[in-house]
Amino acid sequence: MGANKKSVDITVKCTTYNGSTVVGSPTLFILEAYAKESACTPTISASITDTNSYSTALTGNSSTVIKGFNTMRVVITATAKNGASISKYNTVCGSLKQTTASGYMSNVESN
Repeated sequence: MGANKKSVDITVKCTTYNGSTVVGSPTLFILEAYAKESACTPTISASITDTNSYSTALTGNSSTVIKGFNTMRVVITATAKNGASISKYNTVCGSLKQTTASGYMSNVESN
């Protein structure tokens, strides 16, 4: 199955034999197999922490955003299931984008 597909078609060809002689014509069956979403959905968590010592001193914690001032560390933890793999990370905050599992976003303008 592809990354966004929840089902796949399976073609089965059934041929009847009498010894080594084919009897009749082969019959084709098309089956549609589905992935059980609850068994395949990855486990995902994220943490966002302000690493700017000036803004954390002002707010008293590392989770409050001061528009345009913070430097946020973003860490995404994702675990695929059943032999799948995580192929892409995409974190967006306003005009800022991050495409890795962890990194920094400076001058965060949205929360």
